[in-house]
Amino acid sequence: MTDRTDFTLLARIEDVVGRIIGANVVTLEERERLKEIMLDYDLERRTTPELVKKIKSNPYLLSCFQYGGDVKGAIVSADIRRSTSLMEQAKTTEDFAAFLKLLNSSIYKEATRCGGVFEKFTGDGALCFFLDDLCNGSSVKNALIFAKKIPGLFEKYYTQFHDKFYDLNVSGMGVGIDYGDFSIKIINSSLNIIGRPVVSACRLSSGSPGTVLVNNQAKTIAQNDASIQKFIYFERLTAETKEGPLLVDKFNSYDEFENVTPDS
Repeated sequence: MTDRTDFTLLARIEDVVGRIIGANVVTLEERERLKEIMLDYDLERRTTPELVKKIKSNPYLLSCFQYGGDVKGAIVSADIRRSTSLMEQAKTTEDFAAFLKLLNSSIYKEATRCGGVFEKFTGDGALCFFLDDLCNGSSVKNALIFAKKIPGLFEKYYTQFHDKFYDLNVSGMGVGIDYGDFSIKIINSSLNIIGRPVVSACRLSSGSPGTVLVNNQAKTIAQNDASIQKFIYFERLTAETKEGPLLVDKFNSYDEFENVTPDS
């Protein structure tokens, strides 16, 4: 079975199909069918079959994923802190690649389980988004459930690969969350998300390893969500990020939060 996080196959498909279309050897109807097949593949590698059905049943969302458009929801950025040092501590490049593949696959599975869409693996982290229209308006809740799992996933595989690194005390995973309006853009036949909350979430993920940092708008929505407000709390602090000190809110939860399930 093809790894659904292996993005190289789609690029090859697009190249072949592009050559066919450019050669004008297919009918217009056949071209549209090829585009549908490519879209189906792209959606299926980014999220669950259930969410693919919801996307395809919503004409506006389907158009966004086909051609681009404006959407609203929560962004989650996960970043391996001190990733350069981590790579230097790996005994071989093969070991490091195997570690990243397992970590990326587990993040993908957890994001999609929580109702998210996997935008990309960034090389030292991942970028995912949760749309209000796909989460029954609970995109922030689902994003928090997902984000809470990420530091533990890193630790799980970091420990599993303990004999593949010279030093096990150099890294961890930072997570950032923001909420708001952003855009889906199709650039070079690839889906990308662009907008203020995307930039903000990426900035927040550069905090300390093991922390989940949340911007004010996402925090306010979470605090007003009756299904989780008793199980969560936030701590205002100054975080050291790539761009210097930043006043942020650190997400914390009580044990009961572990039993909260995502909305879909």
